[in-house]
Amino acid sequence: MKNIPTQVARNGDFYPRPKIINKIYRRINSNSHIFLAAPRKVGKTSIMRHLEDYPKEKYCFVYVMLEDVYDIEVFYYEVMDALMKSKLLSSWSKGSKTLQDKSKSIFNRIKQINIPVIGGGIELNQSDRQSYQKKFDELLDDLADDKTKIILMLDEFPQALENIKAKHGTETAKQFLQTCRKQRQTCPENVRFIYTGSIGLPYVVSGIASSNVINDLNTAEVPPMSPESAIDMATQILTHHKVMHDADMLPYLMERLQWLIPFHIQLALQEVIDIHEDERRNIIKNDVDEVLRRLLNYRNDRYFSQYKERLETAFSSATTFNGVIELLNDIAKNGFITKERSKEILNNERIEDDYDRVIESLQFDGYIYFNDEKSTYQFTSQLLKMWWEKFVLN
Repeated sequence: MKNIPTQVARNGDFYPRPKIINKIYRRINSNSHIFLAAPRKVGKTSIMRHLEDYPKEKYCFVYVMLEDVYDIEVFYYEVMDALMKSKLLSSWSKGSKTLQDKSKSIFNRIKQINIPVIGGGIELNQSDRQSYQKKFDELLDDLADDKTKIILMLDEFPQALENIKAKHGTETAKQFLQTCRKQRQTCPENVRFIYTGSIGLPYVVSGIASSNVINDLNTAEVPPMSPESAIDMATQILTHHKVMHDADMLPYLMERLQWLIPFHIQLALQEVIDIHEDERRNIIKNDVDEVLRRLLNYRNDRYFSQYKERLETAFSSATTFNGVIELLNDIAKNGFITKERSKEILNNERIEDDYDRVIESLQFDGYIYFNDEKSTYQFTSQLLKMWWEKFVLN
C-alpha cells in the first residue's frame, strides 16, 4: 500500500473500511436514500470510489463530483453525464434484448443534451433549464430495473447547493431542494441517492429551507479510524516503503495525532518515510516529536490552511466568520472553551447566524468536539490545534 496523502485512495492503496461500507449497503437495502456524514479528509471520497470500483453483484455505484456546479441545469447534466460514462450502460448493452434497448434509450436521451458554453460559462434560456430537469425525471423512469440497484453518489452536494444559492438566490436553492426531495420520493425503488460533502448538509439546508426537505435521508456517519486500524494501515504503508521502525513508534504517533483520519496519518507517515530515506536508520518513538515538528513546517502549511479557508466559504458573513475565528483562537490559547464563553464570543460579534447552527457546523466539519466529562468544546485534532497556534494565533 503506497502512501498517497493528497490523492483519493483506490484499488490497492485503499485501506478497507468494512464497517462503514456494510453500513452503506444496509441503508441501501432498507430502500433508504443516504446522507453520508463525514468531516473533511476522513476518507469519504475514497470510500465512494471503492464502492464504485468494487460493487457487490447487481449493484452499480455512480460517482458525481459537484463542487464546481453553480447552476441547477449543470447539476442535472453532470449527473446524467456520469451515468453515461458509468459501467451501467455498458453492462446493460451486453445483456438481454430488453436491457440493450434500455441502454440505447438512455444513451440517446443523454446524448441529446447539449449545454452551450459561452465565454467559459453556461448560458441557457428558461426553456432549456426546464428541459434538463424534465429529461432527468424521464431518465429516472428509464432506470427502473428489478435486478440492478443503481446508487447515485453526489459528492460535494452541499457546496453545489451553496453555489446555487449564491448565484441564483435563496428561493431558487429552496425550489431545487424541494425538487430533489420529490425526485427521491418518486424515483424507482432500485435507484437510490447518496449525498455528502465537506460542509454539513443540515447546516447548509437550515439557511435555505426547513429541515423537512431532507428529513427522508438516512444518515450514515464515517467516523475516524480506530487506533488498531490506523496502526495496521500505517504498518502496511511503511512495509511497502521498506521503513523499519520500533514497535512502540506507531502507537505513540497515533496517541499524539489523537484524531485518526487517513489524511493526517498519511501526512505524518510522509515525514517518517523522508526521515528514513534521509538518514537510513530505524525510526524510533523519539522521532515522533520531530515528525510533528516537520508537519508544522511552512512547506506543509498549504495542507492545513485549507481548514481556515474553508471557514470563509462556510461562513460567508464577515461577522460570523470573525466570531468563529475568535472562538477557535480562544480554544487554541486555553485548550478548551465553555458553552457560556462560546456564546459570549459569538454574541459579542453579533453574528448573522444562529448560534446552534454555527456550533453544529464546526463539530460536523471536524474542528471541535464537545467533551461531555468537562462540558467544554475542544479541538478535535491535536495536529490542527498545533497548526492553529503557530499560524493563526501568531
